[in-house]
Amino acid sequence: MTEIINEYKISDSLSLVLYNKKKHFNLIENFNCSEDIFNKLLKELPSHNCCAMMLVNNDKILAYCAYRCSSIKIENEVFPAIEIRAFARDKNYCKKAEKDKKSIARIFFEMILEYLNEIANRVIGAKYICLHSIDSEKLIKMYQDIGFEIQNDVKELDDKFNNDCVPMFMLISK
Repeated sequence: MTEIINEYKISDSLSLVLYNKKKHFNLIENFNCSEDIFNKLLKELPSHNCCAMMLVNNDKILAYCAYRCSSIKIENEVFPAIEIRAFARDKNYCKKAEKDKKSIARIFFEMILEYLNEIANRVIGAKYICLHSIDSEKLIKMYQDIGFEIQNDVKELDDKFNNDCVPMFMLISK
């Protein structure tokens, strides 16, 4: 991905699409990841000051990633960051990957990281990508395998959306 995209066709039926509530209203209304908070967030992205990239297969959202500008405090220094506000996949597309192969969600997440790196380097000058992982050993390990680190020295967030989550970050590649 050498340029920032609004839509990127992967195959005849699969595309990366920038969130547009008016254009994708029916797709957004039919998305269901089994977690009401993530279904609701997709419908209310502007009120969360987020943008989103969606993985769309014909007329279904397979997954989405909501992100926004943020900052991260490491030790006593504050750095500009891109926060991954939410990452969710449709409950009907939660197939496990075959042994030694990546799942579609993992591939999509890695594509999103590449996209966010591009934004950080060419548009906003962020140094980090941060997220708040659900406290799941498997999910945290996946994030760590990709390059995220647990951020232990974070004060409790005034953000009910991220309660009981594990703060993580990664340095953006240049």
